Amino acid sequence: MDAVKIGLRNLARNRWRSGLTLGGVAVSVAFMVWILGFMEGWMAEMVRGATAVETGQVQIHTAAYVRRPRVYRTFPLDTALMARVAGVPGVEAVAPRIRVFGLVGHEEKSQVARILGVDPRREARATPILDAVEAGRWLAAEPPP
Repeated sequence: MDAVKIGLRNLARNRWRSGLTLGGVAVSVAFMVWILGFMEGWMAEMVRGATAVETGQVQIHTAAYVRRPRVYRTFPLDTALMARVAGVPGVEAVAPRIRVFGLVGHEEKSQVARILGVDPRREARATPILDAVEAGRWLAAEPPP
C-alpha cells in the first residue's frame, strides 16, 4: 500500500510531465490499435483479391493432379458432385474450370499461353468479374453474331 501512495505522490509532484507521458502513451496505443486494424483489413483484402478471381477459395483436384499437374489427370464432373459441393454449408457458388498451358503462335513467333475454360453462367456467380465489366459483354456460351 505504501508503494501506491509513493507512486501517486510522484505523479502529482509534476503534473505536466505526468500528463504529457499519459498523453504520449494514449496516442501510441491509439495509433497501434489503428495500424493493427488497418493491417488486418489490408491482409484480408489481399487474400480476397488474390483468390476471388483466379483460384477461388477452395479447389478440388485429384491426388495425382496435385502431385504432378497434367491436363489428363482430371475426373468426370457430374451434376451430383456439383450439387454435393454446393450443398456444403457456407458455399456461395460452384464453378467448374479447366486450366491448361500451351503454346500459341504462328510461323515467326510463339508464346506460352494459359488457357482457362469456364462455365460462363456459373463463373458469373463464383467470381466478381461480371461486376467489373464496364464495356462490352460478359462471356456467353455461344459466340457473338
